[in-house]
Amino acid sequence: MNKKAKRGIAIKYPFTLPEFPDSKFEYERGAWNYQLYKDEVILTPSKKEKGRPYILNSDNGEEIKIFLKPQLLGYDPVPIVEVNGNVTLIAEKLPWYKYAIAFIPILLLTGGLIGGFIGGVAILFNSKIIRDGSSPLVQYIKMIFVSGLAFVLTFLAILAFQGALNSID
Repeated sequence: MNKKAKRGIAIKYPFTLPEFPDSKFEYERGAWNYQLYKDEVILTPSKKEKGRPYILNSDNGEEIKIFLKPQLLGYDPVPIVEVNGNVTLIAEKLPWYKYAIAFIPILLLTGGLIGGFIGGVAILFNSKIIRDGSSPLVQYIKMIFVSGLAFVLTFLAILAFQGALNSID
């Protein structure tokens, strides 16, 4: 365990684990990073163990490994927690249609490397939006805006690339 938790702007997901009934855990997701807390103290993952678990001692002295496992191939910014083979959800599973809207930019793969890159970035932004805590309507509006912007940027980037190629001739 490390220092006392220092909080910034992030989404926090409180949860409990049966192995630590008197403790409060919290998963905090920022824009580009995350932290795991136990009773307001930042936990540090093991760098030597496979899977980088968080290793804690229970009240009876037993060593317990806590694993954070990605959901949806890592596109859901909130992982699941696995302790001794038991899975704990930090946040509720999202309905399929939220993922479908978030993944609309995958259609940009038809734009080649440029479309694939811009579409991939848009999908990452959308995956953060679906867990940002705002109302569903606001989330849908944000995701549609990000997807639309990705399509426009891809179109403009391809036009600029074609213009640059034509000027070489």
